[in-house]
Amino acid sequence: MKYSICITHYNDRETLKGALDSLLPQLDSSYEVVISDNMSDDGSEIVLDEYARSGAIKLVRGKWSRGLGRQAAMVNSAGEHIIAQLDMDDVFNPILPELVGIYHSTSEGRILAVVSRPGDWTTNITIGPRSLISELGGWRNLHYGEDWDLWSRAAKLGKYSWTIFPIVARSGRHVERSWGMGLFRFRVRKYTDELRLGRRVFEVGETVSVAQRGAFFVARLSAPFQGAYHDKFNRDFSCSDPKYFVPLKSEVQRRAEAV
Repeated sequence: MKYSICITHYNDRETLKGALDSLLPQLDSSYEVVISDNMSDDGSEIVLDEYARSGAIKLVRGKWSRGLGRQAAMVNSAGEHIIAQLDMDDVFNPILPELVGIYHSTSEGRILAVVSRPGDWTTNITIGPRSLISELGGWRNLHYGEDWDLWSRAAKLGKYSWTIFPIVARSGRHVERSWGMGLFRFRVRKYTDELRLGRRVFEVGETVSVAQRGAFFVARLSAPFQGAYHDKFNRDFSCSDPKYFVPLKSEVQRRAEAV
């Protein structure tokens, strides 16, 4: 097995089948798909069981943070290279094998972060050698920023790069994060994990609302009781820093920028 696509999933009943059906037809026998399901209970677990019985995916289950869910998927995979963060509320363009070829020609032996649209880091994927990800310690126990954390550790070793490629055709909307208590809980979790990583929660000069200040207060109370992953490098690391950017061939870049 050369490539393991490692996916985390939780309660994506409405979008799960569309995501898998846009991804699986692209793959040949050099790929496997391993899904780490966080004990879904909305009916999507039944859909996952059907795909697993057909042999299309390998399925593991447990209660994990998103970071540990990614790690569990990798531990239960066998590929020489790991492709992670293909979310099951997205639909994918049929160009993943092309992206893998680009990875080998531009970023072999490194971690490559891929965004589908310029300036939009809300959807991204990670490609890298299993050996390097293992050397870095894999994904850690974080609910938010677990991908950024891995990239930061890779960049510290001089083994991180990023590029733009339109792998995601349509991205899901996190309605539960858009207002009320759902938004408050999301902010608390996000701010808590940013504090645990030693990241800046707010940019200098950023306007911060009363609601944000309230979530930040709760996060500051919570963070000391959870594991810290502080590193001075984290303070200034930017995953979108131009010095890490890998320009693609002109035709590919043109398509990426047109999306």
